[in-house]
Amino acid sequence: MDLIEALSDRFAFQQSLYRETVDALAPPLAAAAEILAQTVLSGHRLWIVSGPGTHYLAAHFTERLWYGLERERPPFAAVHLPAATTPPHGQPLDVLAQPGDCVMILLGHEPSETIRAAMRTALEAGSPLIVIGHDPDEHIWSQLRGGDVPVALPELPPAQQDELLLFLLNALTETWEQLLFGELV
Repeated sequence: MDLIEALSDRFAFQQSLYRETVDALAPPLAAAAEILAQTVLSGHRLWIVSGPGTHYLAAHFTERLWYGLERERPPFAAVHLPAATTPPHGQPLDVLAQPGDCVMILLGHEPSETIRAAMRTALEAGSPLIVIGHDPDEHIWSQLRGGDVPVALPELPPAQQDELLLFLLNALTETWEQLLFGELV
């Protein structure tokens, strides 16, 4: 197999993956975009918590929310708390996440202690949760409430999950921007 053929196979795999997952992933992503838009328009905060292996994707997502929009948007607070800064007992989230003032976005390949601690904090504060990741034992999904949004990634090798997660975060940012400016109703 030559390099062009190998690269062509990668492109074909990604195309196939997006086609196969669109029906499962587009509805929760749309719900997540609506929650993010409502949160920002009401002056509340976004907490983005990354589990091990997703720090750089969460940082990219936060940067896109702050600076990656094509137009000026209302000011808002979005903070990324990587796994390294979020100890298992939940602080600083226990102090920062006040009831009803934020939405928590959890990103992870697999449930980690960081994700579990952030989830406990959000549940106790009554904050809506958007969880984007893979939960093979459904430990996280089983704890979500009615207004929470699970975006369940299929089981894939970590590098391919990263590619899909990056695509989903970019799509979420673009959809959120369209909602903010009334382009999608």
